[in-house]
Amino acid sequence: MSIYDEIERTTGIKRKSVSAKELLTIRIGGVLKNAFAPRSVKELARLLDEFEILGIKPFILGGGSNVVADDGEIETPVLLTKYIDGVRIENGVAFCECGVKIADVLRLARERDLGGLEFLAGVPLTIGGAIKMNASAFGRQIFDLVERVFVLSRACEKRVCDERACATPLKVVEKKKDEIDFAYRKGADGIVVGTILRLDEISAGESKRLTQEFLRLRREKQPIGLSVGSVFKNGEQPAGKLIEGCGLKGLKIGGAKISEKHANFIVNEDGANASDFLALVETCEREVAKKFNVQLEREFVWLK
Repeated sequence: MSIYDEIERTTGIKRKSVSAKELLTIRIGGVLKNAFAPRSVKELARLLDEFEILGIKPFILGGGSNVVADDGEIETPVLLTKYIDGVRIENGVAFCECGVKIADVLRLARERDLGGLEFLAGVPLTIGGAIKMNASAFGRQIFDLVERVFVLSRACEKRVCDERACATPLKVVEKKKDEIDFAYRKGADGIVVGTILRLDEISAGESKRLTQEFLRLRREKQPIGLSVGSVFKNGEQPAGKLIEGCGLKGLKIGGAKISEKHANFIVNEDGANASDFLALVETCEREVAKKFNVQLEREFVWLK
């Protein structure tokens, strides 16, 4: 019996083999051999506890909008959170589980003359991913709306605790906004399982207008196609400007290409694989460091 057979036996959650191309927005990567799909926070916590006992760290995958998977077979266990997608809106407040899509929260809010997430229209994010990275665009960030964040923690009562060796089961812990050290593209630490958002009071018509405007701006500035979104974080100078300054716009390796519209985007133009994407990333890093003495910081996550 393999360790994954044991996980299935103890949790009752079956693993499956799935192509990364089905899960990631850039449609790149090999086969995830050990994917688990919990349907609740309780199931997610149980899986994590079991992996902790075995000394294995699984990869937690939400909407897949900032992830690139390696080519070939990937043995790393992956926990899919997209089915943990409950949401309700009461008195101007949205209670969201980690797997719910930003688009769904925006739609439900609009039905109640509420909004605030229009600036993320068109971004294939889940709430969990948005909170984890403090998703931002057009001068707004999701933490402008956050009141509470819920994370899984050991919540051990010991004054000193090594969480890796702690037998205390994972529990949901509530954190107030002022308890979180959020910043540009930096949100809540730990395993985010939900959030409470204070939505803006806005008519459905105005929400639709703003959504269309942000979609128009996004189409003007960003390429249409398969991508992870921004490849690098912006520093004192925008990463796209630095890459453009190296004359790399339009550079193509295999099926991957640095966008001619925005150089901080790498698009899967023609059946790209992970090695094509990574080769372009490394080219950008090398050339920007050489010309501008700036070390680009990757924004995407590599699953291998």
